[in-house]
Amino acid sequence: GAEFLGFSHQVLLPVLAKDVLHIGAAGLGIVTAFRFLGGAFGVLVTAVLGEVRRRGVALVVVLVCFGAGEVLLSQAGALWAVLLFVTFINVMASVTDILHQSLLQLSVPNQQRGRAMGSWLVGTGVGPLGHIQIGFLSGAATPGVALLTNGITLAVLALAAGLGVPRLRRL
Repeated sequence: GAEFLGFSHQVLLPVLAKDVLHIGAAGLGIVTAFRFLGGAFGVLVTAVLGEVRRRGVALVVVLVCFGAGEVLLSQAGALWAVLLFVTFINVMASVTDILHQSLLQLSVPNQQRGRAMGSWLVGTGVGPLGHIQIGFLSGAATPGVALLTNGITLAVLALAAGLGVPRLRRL
């Protein structure tokens, strides 16, 4: 869900720069820089926090925030708001990846860790399908509708997993 619905937001950044903000290539460069700053900040925050108890609950919370960030981005019409929400989304994106990988590694015996990471790679492999989906939805409706749809769907899926998979809450 995170790969398909969350990470696909980046496909719409050029559209937001050109058609919504009217800031051109230089503006897109600034938005992209904030995207990467958000990712780096997420890694830094995760490193500083260190050991997190209840990683499964943390993952659910982070995924809900990831979706909420997309919802906020869908409504942004000013550069400062786009920069803020893109940064926030990518903090959540990097923390999501870290939690996914650590939960996978901690959930299997040592001899199955390679297989676990293989399954994670299969999961990340669906990302391009999300790029197609959000691009199609943006073209059929608007970039805002596409981001809103993906953000709400990601948050709902995360809550459903958190409520419907007790084992996830215990991790």
